Amino acid sequence: LVADSGGGAVRTVSPEGVVSTLRTKGAVLQSPRGIAVGPEGTIYVADAVLGAVIAIKAGGDAAPVGPTGKEALGRPRGVAVDGKSRVLVADLDGRVLRLE
Repeated sequence: LVADSGGGAVRTVSPEGVVSTLRTKGAVLQSPRGIAVGPEGTIYVADAVLGAVIAIKAGGDAAPVGPTGKEALGRPRGVAVDGKSRVLVADLDGRVLRLE
């Protein structure tokens, strides 16, 4: 998986080198920066412009995880998922957050 921040998309690359765009339903990515995959296969994308982490389920259904709107994350850049499916986010405002 590749975060294409300039193209506002997540790209997949096959073993043969074929690049495809990961299609999402329910959320439009604007500036993806960090990507992590949870143990259950959900893809988490930190989007700096949206100020949110977007969870993409199998089939492409996508929705924000954690705070949005006025409570949104600052400028998320990194995302990780631990073995208990807890989402950890680092943003440029110097915060590391755990989203439940």
